[in-house]
Amino acid sequence: MPRPKRYYDEESRYVFVTSKTFRNAKIFNDPTKAALLLNCINYQVKEKYINLFAWVIMPDHFHLLVAVIGKKNISQIMQSIKGNFSWMLNQDYGIGIAHARKHELRWGGKNKSQTEKHISLTADQAFEPDHHKKMHGHKIWQTSFHDHVIRNQTDFNRHIEYIHHNPVKHSLVEYPSKWKWSGFNKHLKLGLID
Repeated sequence: MPRPKRYYDEESRYVFVTSKTFRNAKIFNDPTKAALLLNCINYQVKEKYINLFAWVIMPDHFHLLVAVIGKKNISQIMQSIKGNFSWMLNQDYGIGIAHARKHELRWGGKNKSQTEKHISLTADQAFEPDHHKKMHGHKIWQTSFHDHVIRNQTDFNRHIEYIHHNPVKHSLVEYPSKWKWSGFNKHLKLGLID
């Protein structure tokens, strides 16, 4: 059965998305892989395809709340994030993927991480059809993703809260601030959360 097309107009540019790993593999328990995924997400921000309002990377899935602002639609953005992650994971960069653990993304400035530099070199390269789906001979992602178009401010706030509390819901931490792979602490620092 063919997948339905996704249509977005100017009024439906705020989107909550969820993507899961194949067979719920907990690949993001590895901080190196979680850091690489975050860099792939942040590349979409840096290139001005999305504004990122909230995010969380869980062991077997991730959630984003974004505004689509560039030339790509949400399907193309998700294809880029998932494809770039998979493609980069399977490449040999000389410095090795293990360095992603040591080089967290730094927003702007001259101190860009090694991983971010590699993303800027490789993110627009084309993928072979099955190449971005494999990790050492295994499929990484479920085929599609779930999306929900944000309807109003209440819906927007509800999804930010859902994203931030996802690690608590899954009993990974007691408080959202204790989960490293989330934008919660940035929101807290900026005073966007009570």
